[in-house]
This record gives sequence, C-alpha cells and structure tokens, in this order.
Amino acid sequence: MATGACPKCNHSVHFARWRVHYCCWYKAFKVGSFPCIFEDTYVYFRRSLEALSSAGGTAQESLSTVRTVYAFSAQKKLSDIYGTFISKACDHDMKFAQVVGVGMAIFSFIVYSSYSLSFYYGTTLLLQGRGSFDYP
Repeated sequence: MATGACPKCNHSVHFARWRVHYCCWYKAFKVGSFPCIFEDTYVYFRRSLEALSSAGGTAQESLSTVRTVYAFSAQKKLSDIYGTFISKACDHDMKFAQVVGVGMAIFSFIVYSSYSLSFYYGTTLLLQGRGSFDYP
C-alpha cells in the first residue's frame, strides 16, 4: 500500500484511508468559513454598548447634579429616561444572544455531525473490506 503525507497534520496516511480523511477535512473547511455568520452579532453588540453609554451618561449627569434634580422633583423623569436606555440595551442584548445561540448550535451540529459521519463511514469501509487497522 502506498503512503503519503497529510498536508494538514503531516502524519503518514494510507491512500486506502483517504476517503475517511477527506470526510473529516471537508467538514473542517465548512467550520473554517463559519465566522461570516457572526457578522450580525457586532451590530447588536455595538447598539447595546451605545444604549448603555447613553444610560451611563444620564446617570452620571443626574448624580452630579443631585441637588438640582431634587429641587425640581425630576427623579421620576430621569429614572424613566434611564430605564428607556436600559430597555433598549436589553433588547439588543437579547437579539445578540439569539444570534450567538443559533450560531453555536449550527457550529456544534457541524462538528458533531462530522464526527459521527467519520465513524459511520470508517465502519462502512471496514465492513466492506476497503480499510484496515494496520499502521505504517
């Protein structure tokens, strides 16, 4: 049986096992192109940070002028403004979490399906007599 070197891991690979090897690396390339899915997460993350910075600015201004706020009884109004910014940030964080959750689910599916496909196909090759356990 002829042998060759794997370009990725530099291990000696029998050409009879190239099918399983191809099966594993095909999925690895799919996972490698996966980060483009997470581009939407940056939009939600940025919007959340903007809303939180606005809320922080409101809180800082109201605390630095606490006497004026108390003199004009503006506690409720400033509290509502702060709550609005925080609820916007919460909405963006929820969307961010959903996108990341779906992305991680897809990523895990690709990894574990590749793993199971490798076992399935390797077992099929062994049962058909086209593979062996001998190592160089």
